[in-house]
Amino acid sequence: TRNKFQLAASFNRSVAIAKPLTDAFSGADAVLIGAGIGSETGAKILQYIQELNSRVICVSIPALPEDLQYRFGDIKTEGALAALTGLYKDISINRSILGLGPVYTDLPMSSIYGAVHAVSALMAAVVYRTKSGLGDLVEVPLATAAISAMGSNILKVDGQPSRYDIPPVSSFVKKLVLPTVR
Repeated sequence: TRNKFQLAASFNRSVAIAKPLTDAFSGADAVLIGAGIGSETGAKILQYIQELNSRVICVSIPALPEDLQYRFGDIKTEGALAALTGLYKDISINRSILGLGPVYTDLPMSSIYGAVHAVSALMAAVVYRTKSGLGDLVEVPLATAAISAMGSNILKVDGQPSRYDIPPVSSFVKKLVLPTVR
């Protein structure tokens, strides 16, 4: 594990943190946080980390963006998140067109898409840090990442080569069916 380690910590209201945790944050390049930056816990963690190290990149990966947490509460399972965002039903336009029901999967789709977006955002923050010398704060809600996965179904790019069609569709579907759902 090339200079990587995982450290589980529980932050209470006083944010009393042990010395090993303080040392880890002081020398960290990037910190991944499961709590949302808008949550009370996430805000405390981030404030503490940024006081210790202004160059650190903090990546927060909550289930929902802050403005939706009050409406839907605390989403605890991947299945609940997939149902909320429409991944079971709306990820496949072809199934909808054909009148077929939802497809349930054990794959953690929201987490998979969230991880892809988080890595991309982290790399952008690294580029920013090399230019500015400052760390950054990035939030990638899993619900937002899951919804972005469905965007390729309705996105139309003029002149896009067919090799980029995801999923690959016939010219009939591309010319007659997709324009009706866009």
